[in-house]
Amino acid sequence: MKIMKKPTITKINLSEDQMKELTRLLKLEMESTRREDLIKKYVGGLCSVCGDIPTILVTYDVSDLEMKAQKIERYCPNCFERDKVKLLDTGQRNETIAIRESELKRLN
Repeated sequence: MKIMKKPTITKINLSEDQMKELTRLLKLEMESTRREDLIKKYVGGLCSVCGDIPTILVTYDVSDLEMKAQKIERYCPNCFERDKVKLLDTGQRNETIAIRESELKRLN
């Protein structure tokens, strides 16, 4: 198991005009894949929990000695506030991040 470091939390910067434009476009009737593509175009992805417009980016450093890697999650304000304690507490407990195939074969 690897101890996950505390995440870096940053605000996704959308200008007021961009947010108004995105909100206006999302009010139009469209299929869900088009809606997702539109949100991805403006902010890079959907809220990791509910699929709404994210405003907060949470980045975890999950690098090891062999490879640098980041886990990126996006959250809308509601989901972030609800999950904030869990997100900020990850440095306090052990979590399995990923198991390489070679390790998985060795464990079986």
